[in-house]
Amino acid sequence: MNKNISFTFLFLIICIIISTVPVIAVESPLSSISNNGECPFPLISLNSAGLSKTKTSLCSNDCCLPCPIANNFYKKNQIDLIFNVLSVIRIISFICVLIMVISYIVLPNKREHPAITVLCFNISLLIFTGVTFFYVGNIKRVQCADLITQATIGNNTLCGVQGIIVVFSTFLLILWCFLLILHLHFQIVWRSNIIQKYHLISQILVIVIALTFTILPSAMKKFSFEFGAVCLVSSDYMNILFWYPLAFFAIPGFLIHFYTFIFIAKSECMMSQDYEDDSTLVNSKSSMNVTRQEIVRAIRIQWRALMLALVLLVTFTIYWSFVVSEVYKLKPENFNPPKPWFLAWLNCIYENGIKNVNAQNICSSYAIDHIPNIAYLIIAETLTSILGLSIFIIFGTSIDLWSEWKLYFFNKFDRQNTWA
Repeated sequence: MNKNISFTFLFLIICIIISTVPVIAVESPLSSISNNGECPFPLISLNSAGLSKTKTSLCSNDCCLPCPIANNFYKKNQIDLIFNVLSVIRIISFICVLIMVISYIVLPNKREHPAITVLCFNISLLIFTGVTFFYVGNIKRVQCADLITQATIGNNTLCGVQGIIVVFSTFLLILWCFLLILHLHFQIVWRSNIIQKYHLISQILVIVIALTFTILPSAMKKFSFEFGAVCLVSSDYMNILFWYPLAFFAIPGFLIHFYTFIFIAKSECMMSQDYEDDSTLVNSKSSMNVTRQEIVRAIRIQWRALMLALVLLVTFTIYWSFVVSEVYKLKPENFNPPKPWFLAWLNCIYENGIKNVNAQNICSSYAIDHIPNIAYLIIAETLTSILGLSIFIIFGTSIDLWSEWKLYFFNKFDRQNTWA
């Protein structure tokens, strides 16, 4: 039975990897077009390009900003360079998570609760980091529908597919993490294994909730690209269908986790004080010492799971705060009517673009205070990119893990030699 489960999980992982290969090989049809006609660079002429305005394009006097719109306000190729570097980091994270998933599937000691929950978390993280393969080599393939139009589920199928995968895997990550937090809290604070007792029901519930909040925006066709390297729920429904439901689990999870840490610290402190007590008090406190020793033992066993939950919660909080405080600056409604800074930037582009100088770099100073902060962007995106690396450091550096692999291969080869 365990072998069948292992082969099933391995088959699913292989399918995930293979399914990304055709995406990597496809070249964007946009790369062969670079005609801005009578409009100053980098603006694109609607007449020369044979295009028309859409809801996700930004134009002025038949001259439109190239897609993605946000990139035009930074120095030339600055955002593309950042996300190209991050895509390499994400691929490394993907490989690290893949190692962890294979380990938890193959090794027999990793098939018990809460290791099963950690396995499910890692599979979700594998899918989450795997969306990188949608845009490796050409990030605009998911960002844009054409030269001036940003992607939506209606005009770019790849954007829709990526958005669905990102939303589903993100909900799974938060929910598996929340489940793990509850398990650790009940086990350490209340010395109860209720989550383990009903782990099958709780895991089914996690999948149902994740599917529900993925199907809703899909049915409403509310996936679009707005900033970064992925398509997500459109900004007008993003809070209701994505961030608020995630926060409903992430915030209580953080508070429960925080309380668990306080309880751990308090227990450690009280236990150290007990060792300093007079020997005449030992008998009266013997039962309390046993309880605290059990707690410390649970901590030593589960500290990696505790760190996993903490890393994910910190990453989620910082990225959410970035989206709420920074990305909103580039919402389409902020350009209708045009703000003074945008008009000043546009005027600078017209003046310097006609002179054939590097207008984008010169004019970026007009926009710098009105667009997402570049340092905040790097921090938020880097945290999500290294999530796989962080989990690998927490679990993959365990001596027990590699000892189990050593024992696994030893038993396998020893069995083969016996049959030989």
